[in-house]
Amino acid sequence: MGSSVNAIVTPWIATLTNNDPVIPFLVGFVLCAISGLANFGSVWGEKLTKAADDDEEVSLGMITRLPRHFWYLCALCVLMYGAILPFNNIAQPLFVATYLLLVVIFYFLFAVSDSEGSMSIG
Repeated sequence: MGSSVNAIVTPWIATLTNNDPVIPFLVGFVLCAISGLANFGSVWGEKLTKAADDDEEVSLGMITRLPRHFWYLCALCVLMYGAILPFNNIAQPLFVATYLLLVVIFYFLFAVSDSEGSMSIG
């Protein structure tokens, strides 16, 4: 759902800011920060309710004691959403605009070769 909202909202923000790349970046950063704070707040609230029952001390330092694999997973998610998914949104138009003639020639050559039986695809 987030990628769909991004695909709709990003062109709108770019139009409003005259294609200035800084403002959409800041909007995304602020939304990411709000999301992160909301998640930490949710965990903090859950820990407080459990702490009241279990008399366990709650501190922000508990975050640093999470397993290393958890942080690797977090970094992987950030990298994926920050690098791969935005590229997927612009890749097709970029490749079509850049390589359309080559794609048409390549397709024509393979379609003709395949119909003559001299070369098959797949």
